[in-house]
Amino acid sequence: MRRDAARLLGTRAPAAASYQEFREHLPPATGWVLADVDEPGELWRAEARWWRTVQSDGAAMLREGRYGPRVVVGAVAVLTVDAWRVRAALESAARSGRPGEAFDALV
Repeated sequence: MRRDAARLLGTRAPAAASYQEFREHLPPATGWVLADVDEPGELWRAEARWWRTVQSDGAAMLREGRYGPRVVVGAVAVLTVDAWRVRAALESAARSGRPGEAFDALV
């Protein structure tokens, strides 16, 4: 697992001894996800930010209107975000409408 993480995040972040050190050692291409997330208990905010970015990037790819792989990737991205939202809504419904982490991430 460390090898896979190192491939995505570089070698310094997975070897970090603390969350703060982990954030500091993330490459710029991935570090934006954890911006303003000061503790691990707030990681749900990072996840929500990431999903919003996937949604907007996917929608932008679809708006290009050209045939090709970018449109397909855009469609998959938008559909995946929709599936994530449906999962959160079902989780909330299973809790009798009481919001949980999944619902918090949506708003």
